[in-house]
Amino acid sequence: MKKKINEIETLRGLCFLAVVTQHILGYLNQLSGLSYSNIVFLSIVLTSIRFAIPTFVFITGFVLFYNYFDHINLDKYLSKRIKDTLIPYLCWTILFTVYSAIKLEKIDNLLQLPMTTLLNFIKGTGMYHLWYIAMILQMYFLFPLIRQIFLKVKNHLGYLVVLFALLDLSISAISAHLIPLFLTENDPNWLTIFFTKYRHLVFLSWIFYFTLGGYAAINYPRYKKWISDKWLWIALIFSILTLYLVNNTLSSATIKDQGYTVNFNITAPLNLNMLVYSLFSILLLYYLSILLTKKYSKISLLLEKISLHSYGAYLIHPVFISLVCKSTSLKWNLNFYLQFTADLILCCGLSLMTSYLLGKIPIVKTLLLGSKSLFVKKSPV
Repeated sequence: MKKKINEIETLRGLCFLAVVTQHILGYLNQLSGLSYSNIVFLSIVLTSIRFAIPTFVFITGFVLFYNYFDHINLDKYLSKRIKDTLIPYLCWTILFTVYSAIKLEKIDNLLQLPMTTLLNFIKGTGMYHLWYIAMILQMYFLFPLIRQIFLKVKNHLGYLVVLFALLDLSISAISAHLIPLFLTENDPNWLTIFFTKYRHLVFLSWIFYFTLGGYAAINYPRYKKWISDKWLWIALIFSILTLYLVNNTLSSATIKDQGYTVNFNITAPLNLNMLVYSLFSILLLYYLSILLTKKYSKISLLLEKISLHSYGAYLIHPVFISLVCKSTSLKWNLNFYLQFTADLILCCGLSLMTSYLLGKIPIVKTLLLGSKSLFVKKSPV
């Protein structure tokens, strides 16, 4: 039996909260009349929680390698991924495609709906957050092959992870410096389209974080001890990098509607300058999760409860972002910081509650949530 690793579940709960926070900040950044202190707040919070997607990928790699590195029953493994991830992803893609058609008043063109749904399924564009599920599905189905590579170089895994880090850095460098030289709006080729529109959707762009998670799982006791010993240095480097990135973000501030706005893309996770920052974010967040598990068990337990329902909550949360943020900005007349707090509490609470309630209906749970569980409870399948 595999022992449950509580800090991983705590970490997943933190990542869910960070994702919702990012999307709320994106909405707030579009409001008119923001003061400079408002965008300083936005920049600091956003930069500090950019760990969300890289850490989610890290967790996926960690859990898969932890559960299946020594043994895997391929048929049962693939069946589990289809039931737990592929089917819910398809169902949510259909729901969000129909939802968007109704919202945009395009439901009259029913003949195009199946093709639109298919394209959304392939590209992860049913809703702005579904690209992540489309990308992580590639990780799931390619994991048996990646596992074989890990087994062949078992004694040199550190070098393999470094190699994948260099690969992701190369992809980012090509996207940032080489592709713009060939980018033409009138005659775009497949290469420029890939690097400008779909790079985030391809698993190779995230492979470093996935394999880093695998390396941590395989070397779990040593990895945990190393982070516990080096956390102060990790925190120091993280803080310096955060200040640097916040300064870069604030330098992009522009006047908009008698206020300010900033460019959030400066700290997008796949930017060239973000890989090292994401690495130290993951390390520091892992230490924080260890600390919460050991010394602040009530907070850790709450985050584990959030983690338990985070998959469904992640899938449904854009609906509540749209409803809640518009309501608080138009009807409640709150100041900026109260609005942020209210949006975060309501969006997270409503998303988690909805996920919990959907999980109580068997057929709905099967179609929309699967039976997501981080750790194999018996023997790996």
